[in-house]
Amino acid sequence: VVSTQSTGIESSDDTLDTSGEEDNKDVSDHNLSVSSPVSDDHPISRAKPSAANQEGTSKKVRVISEQEKRDKKWDTKSGWLWKQGGRRNNKGWKKRWFVFSDNKFTYYASNKHNAESLSCIALSNFKEVKIAQVEKDNSRQRFPFELITKHREYLLAAETSEERTLWCSILMIAITQYKGSILDDLLGGEMNSPDKAGLLKKQGNSRLRDWKSRYCAVKDGTFCYYESYEAYCIATPINSIYCGTLKAQISDRARFKFEVIVPNRTYYFMAQTESEMMSWIEALNKAVAAALTDLKSSGSTAKELIQRIYEEPSNAYCADCNAPEPKWASINLGVVVCIKCSGSHRDLGVHISKVRSLELDVKAWTDDMVSVFHKIGNRRANEYFEKTLDTSTFPRPLPDSDMKVRESFIEEKYTRGSWSAVLTSPVEELNRQLMEVVQTDQLDKTLALLMSGADVKFIDSKLDPSRRTPYLMALACGQKAQAQLLLLNDADPVLPQESAEPTDLDVPVDLEGFLEKKGPSAMQSYKKRKCVLSGQTLKYYDDHDSYKNEIDMHKLVEVELAESEQADDDRHTDDYYYLRIRTDTRTFLFRERDRAYLALWYDALKATQVFGVPIDKQPKTQNGIPLLIHKCIIFLDNKIDTEGIYGYPG
Repeated sequence: VVSTQSTGIESSDDTLDTSGEEDNKDVSDHNLSVSSPVSDDHPISRAKPSAANQEGTSKKVRVISEQEKRDKKWDTKSGWLWKQGGRRNNKGWKKRWFVFSDNKFTYYASNKHNAESLSCIALSNFKEVKIAQVEKDNSRQRFPFELITKHREYLLAAETSEERTLWCSILMIAITQYKGSILDDLLGGEMNSPDKAGLLKKQGNSRLRDWKSRYCAVKDGTFCYYESYEAYCIATPINSIYCGTLKAQISDRARFKFEVIVPNRTYYFMAQTESEMMSWIEALNKAVAAALTDLKSSGSTAKELIQRIYEEPSNAYCADCNAPEPKWASINLGVVVCIKCSGSHRDLGVHISKVRSLELDVKAWTDDMVSVFHKIGNRRANEYFEKTLDTSTFPRPLPDSDMKVRESFIEEKYTRGSWSAVLTSPVEELNRQLMEVVQTDQLDKTLALLMSGADVKFIDSKLDPSRRTPYLMALACGQKAQAQLLLLNDADPVLPQESAEPTDLDVPVDLEGFLEKKGPSAMQSYKKRKCVLSGQTLKYYDDHDSYKNEIDMHKLVEVELAESEQADDDRHTDDYYYLRIRTDTRTFLFRERDRAYLALWYDALKATQVFGVPIDKQPKTQNGIPLLIHKCIIFLDNKIDTEGIYGYPG
């Protein structure tokens, strides 16, 4: 890991006291760390040195695996975390809503869609992530970890060990994937050489509504405000506001106050003179024009895009509250929604609903995406999601319904699937049907199969010797809209490759036996499966030794030996013990009456991982070499031809 000295500069909450110098203590006893140099698309690439360090600096290189490039699921996450305030991380724990998206790590005091950002940490500033010691505070157990950036250390904590592991994995993968920008090394980062910048007073969002000095900058179609000029220099804004939907106007001419209005929120600023106030308003209005001009130059204006989406008549009304002329969409669910319902969709999390704007994200809307909304649209989507809805007992929200009514309905509809027309066939039958449907233009049936538990990455080498996934099958049949829908639901766009390692070094079978496995649907029962763990692959078969599926342990997030089938219940309530295997895409549940036997499987699965597993517990090759060391040897023999500092993801 290439490290740089901390400067002790941070961007902090509007309402937190963050005085004091940076504390350099390291409280971790397990080190999950990766480096973050800039890289090209080549698997081995040299970092681009900044203008400040072009001379006398050794070249930094790192490897980006093909799997890492393909795994788009790791670039977004949201959830509650605890955060220590202050530069020394000694101001006490406060619960914050964190969102990692678009190469930014932003946190808020609330998870409401109109909450104001408290700080925004750019991925370009990330250095490494470390697991810290578990601590107890007033009988509350937290699972802390450190995010170390170029300029300070953030001490964060999750409620559970599993959640901490997931956050650390996502942030680490983001660091290894980051390709960087020439702007990263410039003063202000992406806001370098702004159209206008300077100090303004901003009214806070705390109960005091007090005014604090903030450094502000406008460039092209973006307006940012920072805790200080130093925070601007290190590209760590409190908030970054897109100007495409912004309106700036005078609020109180006598006090030189002006307001910045965006959907669902108004920000108040104060200048020192009237001329300075007018100068800022003019700069912001120019930024609005720049943002809109950028949209128009993209080849399709927002107006044209909306008209194309509305060619399916049901899309002209919100799928959830029936409000006219909705301007937002859930691209993986194929529904168009209004701005109020879009906030509730965001609150569901990106693993449920991926929200995009028809006005602000015009560049992201390809012809194939538009085709998805023609062939599914609100009418067909609701035929699935609202199949058994009885509006007399659970009314649909109206356009003017309050947020709680709206949130409750949307959670029941999409997260719980309370009224969905779920297909109850065994998962192998769902997978077979999916492979057939993607060869047609029936996208509504594809959506129903995916929502019912069909595996978007399913492969059956017996049925298809080419080992094509549903996505590749759709492309082979010329069904581009089908392929687009599968991609939006986390399909893998690349044909899985067989292992290229020498056969004489293959890892032997680690464990083989029978377990009962639950189907992917909540209504499906447990069935006896022959399980074979070999290396980092767990395969399972039916009673006739027919291959069913496999679990790639490279994608393991957590494995748990549990007393109960329910994840939040630690009581032993029946005759079984449970093994819960959680990957980045789904959770597998196995059970067995003999706890000692199940513990053998648990230990074997844990041993496939790197972090927290001693070398002597690692699986061995036929030559007796620990698997981790064997992989490093193969990596060095086949990939390295330049001296340097390397990070090997995983």
